[in-house]
Order: sequence, then structure tokens, then C-alpha cells
Amino acid sequence: MSSSQLPSKDELIDMITSNNIVDELIRWLEKHGVDTSKPLRLEDIEYNLLLMFAKEKGLLKISPEVVADPGDPLDDLASLPEEVEQQFKATKPKKIRQKK
Repeated sequence: MSSSQLPSKDELIDMITSNNIVDELIRWLEKHGVDTSKPLRLEDIEYNLLLMFAKEKGLLKISPEVVADPGDPLDDLASLPEEVEQQFKATKPKKIRQKK
């Protein structure tokens, strides 16, 4: 993922699953009014909800102005200033070393 584009839906799902925070995502969705009483696939969750969750959990570094209006399409960054584009940065889970 380059700094000039937001992560894809699949990349967001990979970040959430690799950080083992799927349960937190479900609780977060319930708080935001999403019906989770029936089985729910991660691929069926709206992109904007996944993006907002990743931002809140610190998986992405996005300026607040970009996420402020979830109704706007966030895929087009051509209108954003370059310094805002540079703030997009995905994080990887920390590696834990085991003692031998």
C-alpha cells in the first residue's frame, strides 16, 4: 500500500485479523448500531465502518478531516494535500520473541 491511497477492504480485514481484534470489531459494530445477532462475514461489513474502526484502534494514521464525513468516498485522494497523504500509514503487529 502506497502512501497515496487508502488500504483496500481486504487489507483492512487482514489488519484486523492479524491483530486478533475481530471480537473488538463485533462489539464496536454493535455500539454503532449494526445488527450482529445473525452470523456476519467480515467481507459484508461496509468499507467505511472498517476504515473508522481501524482508525480508532490505531491500525491506520489518518487525519481527522479525512474520516470526518463517512458519506464521502474515501478512495479518491487526488483532492487532498500532499502532507495529508503522507499521514496514511498502515502498521504491522509487533513480533514477540520467546525466551529459549
